[in-house]
Amino acid sequence: MNKFTIRKFASLLVCLTIATTTLHAQGKMPAWVKKTPTPKDAYIGIATAIKPTPMDTIPFNPNYKEDTRRSALWKVANQLPWQIDQQRSLCAVLAMKGQYKASLNEVLFAEILRSPLFSTCQEWESDTEYWCYYSVKMSDAQDFVDQLIATTKSTGERLYAEAQSLQQQGYLYKAAQKYIETLDSLHPAIFRFLPVANDTGFVDLGCMVYESYLNVYKGLTMTTEVNAFPAVYGEDVPGAYAVTVTQNGVPVRNLGIIPEFEGVISADPTTDDQGRCLFSIDNISSKSPNQIISFTIDTDYLLELPSAYGYQALAGYNLFPSLKIPVNLYNPKAYTKLDVAPQDSLLRKSLESIWTNNRNDILFTERYDSADVVVEYTVDIQKEKAIDTEKYHFVLYNANLDIKVKGIVDDVVLTDYVISDFKIMLPATRTEAQVRQSTLREMIRQINREFPEKVKEFKFDKREIVWRSVFSASVER
Repeated sequence: MNKFTIRKFASLLVCLTIATTTLHAQGKMPAWVKKTPTPKDAYIGIATAIKPTPMDTIPFNPNYKEDTRRSALWKVANQLPWQIDQQRSLCAVLAMKGQYKASLNEVLFAEILRSPLFSTCQEWESDTEYWCYYSVKMSDAQDFVDQLIATTKSTGERLYAEAQSLQQQGYLYKAAQKYIETLDSLHPAIFRFLPVANDTGFVDLGCMVYESYLNVYKGLTMTTEVNAFPAVYGEDVPGAYAVTVTQNGVPVRNLGIIPEFEGVISADPTTDDQGRCLFSIDNISSKSPNQIISFTIDTDYLLELPSAYGYQALAGYNLFPSLKIPVNLYNPKAYTKLDVAPQDSLLRKSLESIWTNNRNDILFTERYDSADVVVEYTVDIQKEKAIDTEKYHFVLYNANLDIKVKGIVDDVVLTDYVISDFKIMLPATRTEAQVRQSTLREMIRQINREFPEKVKEFKFDKREIVWRSVFSASVER
């Protein structure tokens, strides 16, 4: 078969197709095509379209029938008894604020497309045109509108109750999601005043849900039982602690918390069922004497309104609580006060030497109020008997020494060193002060031999004392 024969055959097929279409389309033209009916008890919608043909140069539209039906149905939708409330409805309130962005007719039309009432139409087509005709009884249309409003309100009330329950349990994020779901469910009826009772009378359900959503995070408080953390550079802070978020006394659950700190901190990303964000300080890596741990709410974790309702910041969004806890570095070495009388300077010098040579965790201080450890002592020197010779006169003394090392906070004796029945013979001409000085000088020799072991063995961890003020706030993970 040559090219000329192929072209003749193709032309014949086109002609047969046109003829078949014409024969199929021919029929009695309905009266509603010639003249639009004007019934008193029905809403009418008629639309027509030019049919595409294989010879058209304009791209073929395969959905021309569906588009025509939607046009006819749109005309019906514009006649339905929607009874829009221009003052009290959520739509009116948002419109006054310039925040509502969706087309109300488009929202309602979506509901019409889902209803069986508007699912059938009459059709007629000629060789060149396609016609579609909808007719819906006014009573049926009124029932559809009433049922749509009633069903929408019932669904909205149920979802709103669920949202409030979630908020009352502290699930604010879930409550925000449920409020948005409630707003979406109310969308087909936000043009109507949907009355619900409250303490002052009746308010619109949609407005109430909208305000509840905007205020879902309002009134948050963030607290901790720790006023400040004492810390040591290069070390962790013992224990685990908590920041608690509440709303009107109710723990807020699953709320994102962001900690910030110069050092290393571990923290739960969200609050638990008690509204707590547990955290621990794993390392103090800065030498700054005064540092800060801050806690803020993760606002990126929160939801905004659906786009149809426009953008409006949540109430208190910029007023969300935050918390700052000071971290103050301290020297872990224990400050020791030698409570030694001025006249016993020899004993003081000996004790200082023993401390310096045997303990590297001890510093000296002269202030009692800044000391962690105090060294106290008592010396008791009694005449035992006189010893006389032809040439000299002596006195035999019996001395007792007690040195106690005590923790100041608890008044606990850390170590106790005693020298008992120490005998010393001195000239009878010595004054009391000279006797004391000579006796201590002799005792110091024994002290220098024996007391270092006592100094080495006693245990004192300043951290335990310093941390006692915050241990009560520690929690178990």
